[in-house]
Amino acid sequence: MLTTFRHSLVRVEDGRENKVDQGMDKLEKVQKEQAAQGLIVLRSQINKEVVFLTLIFIATIINVIMNSQIARINKKNNVTETLLKTLVRKLERKNAHQGKIITFQTDQTIST
Repeated sequence: MLTTFRHSLVRVEDGRENKVDQGMDKLEKVQKEQAAQGLIVLRSQINKEVVFLTLIFIATIINVIMNSQIARINKKNNVTETLLKTLVRKLERKNAHQGKIITFQTDQTIST
């Protein structure tokens, strides 16, 4: 009877140990899954930061180029070109207006 009791006690303890082992296995599995999800989130955050830093770097390079001497010369040339085009248009209008006046005076002279 004592031997049977010991065997059943060992079986109960073995069953509990198995349940504890299974519980630990499940806990480890959950922890691994959570760690993997954490890594995925961390990777996506790192990717966002890398993209953001890359954009800042590109903006800085563009800023340096636009403030360089060559860019200033190009800006001045563009402004000068725009001013010249405006002046040419004004002169063309003025000449066209004077041409109309001359034509009008010529027509009056011919008609008189």
